[in-house]
Amino acid sequence: MPQQGGHPGGQLPGGPVPGPPGGRPPRQVRIPGIVRALLVLVLFGGVATWVALHQDEYNAESRKRPKTDPHSAGTAKVGDCLQQTGGTDDEPILRTVGCAEPAAKYKVVKREPHAECGPGETRYRQLDGHYETLNLCMTRVGDKAAAS
Repeated sequence: MPQQGGHPGGQLPGGPVPGPPGGRPPRQVRIPGIVRALLVLVLFGGVATWVALHQDEYNAESRKRPKTDPHSAGTAKVGDCLQQTGGTDDEPILRTVGCAEPAAKYKVVKREPHAECGPGETRYRQLDGHYETLNLCMTRVGDKAAAS
């Protein structure tokens, strides 16, 4: 005897065919443990390599205090004498020497940041970018002002 009042199998004409109750779960891709371990090692190895290659960029302390020659002009104090070892008269390369040495060319009379030098004094400045790191006022060795 035919069913009345419905469609056979509970299907609607032209509609989708329903699957079994609860449906089939989607297939999961399983990654073996060794592959996962290798992926983790590659990730951490890459990060460690990047850090090692860029370590100098993050070492701010080494940029703040560069290693200086103990006889560089940056170590000169008032009363010290300097020898010109290169450069030009406008931009000399200076090094501290004893005032009795014949190579002594300048004597430091003032070491103050942003100080203006007086008449007869030569100014020597070192800059790091736009910032002054050293300012010396000097007289030539042999000048009367240097002898005092």
